[in-house]
Amino acid sequence: MDPIFSWYGGKRSRIPSMRFPDFKEYREPFVGGGAVFFHLCPCQGWVNDTDPNIINTYSVIQERSLCKDLAQRIIRAKYPTREEHRNRGVRLTELRDQGFTEPDIDAAFDFLLAIKFCSRARIYGGTIGFDHWVGKKQDRKSVV
Repeated sequence: MDPIFSWYGGKRSRIPSMRFPDFKEYREPFVGGGAVFFHLCPCQGWVNDTDPNIINTYSVIQERSLCKDLAQRIIRAKYPTREEHRNRGVRLTELRDQGFTEPDIDAAFDFLLAIKFCSRARIYGGTIGFDHWVGKKQDRKSVV
């Protein structure tokens, strides 16, 4: 099974060269996009991550009714404007800092769209924003 989304530092491309021992249960402390977890499809497994937006997204997907609603929203989604994307990044940063007490479908939708729809998105350590190229390539500046 493929991961639901790509994540910075993901292992999707390295899986063919990796070897996995036999195990009874699988525990992933920093799941990110979950490439290894979804490749192994363990009978019993636990995932965790330090980014609450990732855990919230998996929590929404785990609940069947929320997952269906999320899938329908993604299917109807349109390419966001630069302003919509910036606003989405601000909301996700605020939600990440507050944490989640229950699955939030709006935050999961924003998170997945922020990852999928931005052409030069910078998703690193839970921060989502635009990379701006100023001047020559070596003068690159990043603005969040």
